[in-house]
Amino acid sequence: MYAELFNQEKFSLADDLFAADFVDHKFPPGISNRGLEAVRQLVIMFHKAFPDVSFYIDRDPLFAIPELYQIALDIWNGMPQRFPSVSFDEFVIMPDHVHCIIWLNKTQSEKPLTVGQVIGAYKSLVVVTWLNYIKEHDLNRSGKIWQRGFNDHIVRFGELEQKRQYIRNNPLKLKK
Repeated sequence: MYAELFNQEKFSLADDLFAADFVDHKFPPGISNRGLEAVRQLVIMFHKAFPDVSFYIDRDPLFAIPELYQIALDIWNGMPQRFPSVSFDEFVIMPDHVHCIIWLNKTQSEKPLTVGQVIGAYKSLVVVTWLNYIKEHDLNRSGKIWQRGFNDHIVRFGELEQKRQYIRNNPLKLKK
């Protein structure tokens, strides 16, 4: 989708890739740093500066490996026991990323957790379990699974069911 947005200027895809209230504080001068219009402006600027360059993202479909998929699923299913003050909502594993909705119940804990702590723990547990699996089965596989950081979005009032539906339907897009 990123390639279509950047290479073919299909700006309608920005709605699927970026939150409407997206903010990037590193946008170049003269480009709005807020919302989908900022993305459109950046793509147009990119094409004017580099008309012969195409943009590609190559992500390995690591979660298509059945064992890694199962590890990621099992770890997710164990997260409520690890973090009882967090509510775990929708979740889906895609071939090269995951989508989830979590709720931080700050009133249930003396020291509230952050989204980064919960996601960081999940990612760490998946990697450690995967590395142990690789070692135990003498596999020639990479232990690099995740990109640095994560993309989060605060779900606004009235958006929850739409976000849940997006997560549920995301795997169906692969079959098209």
